[in-house]
Amino acid sequence: MSHILIVDDEPSLREMLTIFFETQNFSLTAASTVETAIKHLDKENYDIVVSDLRLPDGLGLQILEHIRHQERDTPFIMMTAHASAETAIEAMKNGAYDYVTKPFQLDEIGLLVGRALEHRQLKTENAELKALVHTKREQLTGISQAIQDIRALVKQVAPTRSTILITGESGTGKEQVARAIHRQSQVANGPFIAVNCGAISESLIEAELFGYKKGAFTGANTDRAGFFEEAEGGTIFLDEIGELPINMQVHLLRVLEEKAIRRVGESQERSINCRVLAATNVDLEEAVQQKAFREDLLFRLNIIQIEVPPLRERRADIPLLTSYFVRQISSEMDRPPPELNEAVMTALQSWRWPGNIRELRNVLERACVLSNGSHVDIDALPKKLLEQSTNMSHASVIQTELPHNLPEDGIDLEQILENFERRMIRQALDRAHGKKMKAAERLGLSFRSFRYRAAKLGID
Repeated sequence: MSHILIVDDEPSLREMLTIFFETQNFSLTAASTVETAIKHLDKENYDIVVSDLRLPDGLGLQILEHIRHQERDTPFIMMTAHASAETAIEAMKNGAYDYVTKPFQLDEIGLLVGRALEHRQLKTENAELKALVHTKREQLTGISQAIQDIRALVKQVAPTRSTILITGESGTGKEQVARAIHRQSQVANGPFIAVNCGAISESLIEAELFGYKKGAFTGANTDRAGFFEEAEGGTIFLDEIGELPINMQVHLLRVLEEKAIRRVGESQERSINCRVLAATNVDLEEAVQQKAFREDLLFRLNIIQIEVPPLRERRADIPLLTSYFVRQISSEMDRPPPELNEAVMTALQSWRWPGNIRELRNVLERACVLSNGSHVDIDALPKKLLEQSTNMSHASVIQTELPHNLPEDGIDLEQILENFERRMIRQALDRAHGKKMKAAERLGLSFRSFRYRAAKLGID
């Protein structure tokens, strides 16, 4: 039951509003002056305040000011018989939700109060969502066996001081793995400094990593610490390490061996104490063969390797990642998360995701922006996903024989079989009313086999 505070010096209006809101299942308190209203506000919290503009001992805006002084988000609706643009603007600038002009219909103010409470509820839910997103931002999201194996390895290596090389295609979440290692390490309370080695020009990379002394070069107007010093007592994550210029690889190897850096323009060395993690989306062994990467540096970096597989090899994670990203994106947009229909989920499951998790998030952001607010329809997806989904639906029925009129590039037999298996499992679950044991029996599978197949296909 919502608790409302009505403030007006007209007894008849207070009585009328009291009767009306009590019939609408509100708990109601009435006051006739600014002073009395403020005393009520000091004693308890109200879900909403509806106040007249002009009161015997002051203005209703004083009540609004008191609410804001208390740092509460209580919606405030102003009633006035002296409506003007200036009055409305002043009230809204001071944080009022809206205003209503006397005389008014009871349904009018009832609708306004309802909207204000919905708005407050939405703000509360969004704040909770943002807090949830913040706490989960650095977690490794997924249920696939690959992610479970990575979690176990991270837990094992995080407490050590060993240098770790994280490999995988672009967009697979290598930085999230690095953050997970840092979070579970002995230096978790220290800083986490992420450096994209491929995004810094070759002429600046040494100064950025190791810092410089005032006057070391044109534009060096003051002493400056580099990324390694900023990571003191924490972790430095060198992303895209394969892009590091060959001359800088010599310096990095020395830093890893000696645990010391030398700022550009300085002669003395400075000791450093930070955990070093590195990541790459290129084959460093092949880069060594091509003389683009130092073999001794690779040996030093590759003490422990964690390989992050592409999203197409862990489709079981797509539904969970989709749910997480939709909630995160909706929170950033200050709106409740929309629902995704089965056609959308089928299209997401069918796409090969060359851009991996980063591409998935971008597609979902587009879909949320283009959605009608409560639902995401198939038309909100990019054209390439729609075409893929259409092709998969055409190939979703198992052929008894190979068609005579084959496309020039042939057919994707594995994809056809996968889509057929997905349809059968979903139909079995529907007919078994979601009971997995019964669905497994309908398909002639053991429960363990059914659960494995469902997870592999991303069916929850």
